[in-house]
Amino acid sequence: MPYLWDDISTCLKDHTEFLTALPLIAASAFLLTPAEGETVHLSVNSVTACPYCTGLHGNLGRMAGCDSKGIEGAKTDEECASKAGSTSSNEHEIALYARTFAKSGYSADAQKTLSAKVGQTKAKCVNAMCLFLKWGSYGGNTINDTVSNPSIFKIGFSLYYGPLYVIVKVVSALLTVMPTNGPKALNQVMSFALPIIAGAWIVPVGMLGFFWPFAGKKRD
Repeated sequence: MPYLWDDISTCLKDHTEFLTALPLIAASAFLLTPAEGETVHLSVNSVTACPYCTGLHGNLGRMAGCDSKGIEGAKTDEECASKAGSTSSNEHEIALYARTFAKSGYSADAQKTLSAKVGQTKAKCVNAMCLFLKWGSYGGNTINDTVSNPSIFKIGFSLYYGPLYVIVKVVSALLTVMPTNGPKALNQVMSFALPIIAGAWIVPVGMLGFFWPFAGKKRD
C-alpha cells in the first residue's frame, strides 16, 4: 500500500480530520512525555517510511532518549514495541497502537486497549499524534512521488507544501548537533511549535475540504 495521496478528494477529506485534531496535537507536547510523543512518530513512520519524517523525528527521538533507528527500522509490531520500551512501559503500548494505526487507521478497540494501559487522556493524544505523522508522511511521500508519477494534483500539492518541507529539511539538519537525552523542555517546545507552523498550511486545505463537493470517504 502506498502511503501517499493520489487524488485531491481523499487529500482534502483527510485534511478535515487533521484540522480538527490540531489543538490536541499541540497540547500533546505537554500531555505526553517527549519519549512517548516521539515513539508515536517513529512507530508510525516505521510503516509509512517518509524520509522527511525520518530526518526530523529521528533526531527528535534521539534527543528524547528513544532508540530512533531501532524503532523506525522495525519490521514487525512486536519488534517495534520492544525497541520502544519494556513490556510494562507506556512506550511499548504506544508503539503497538501507532503501528496498528499506520497500517489500518483508527480502531475503537485498539483505542480502548491503549486507554486501559496509559489512561484516556494520553490515549487520545497518541491518536492525535498518529494523525499528525500520517499527515507528515503522506505529504512527504506524495511530494517525492511527484517526480516518478507526476499528475496535476501532485504537482499542485508539491508547489503548495514544498516550502514547508524545505523548512523540515533545514530544521532536521540543525537538530543533528543537539545532544542525545537533551533537555525535556526543548523537545516540548519543538513538539508544540511543529503543529503551529504546519497549521499555516493545514488550515486552508482543511477548510477547503469541508466545502469540497466531491470529497470521497477518507482513507484510513
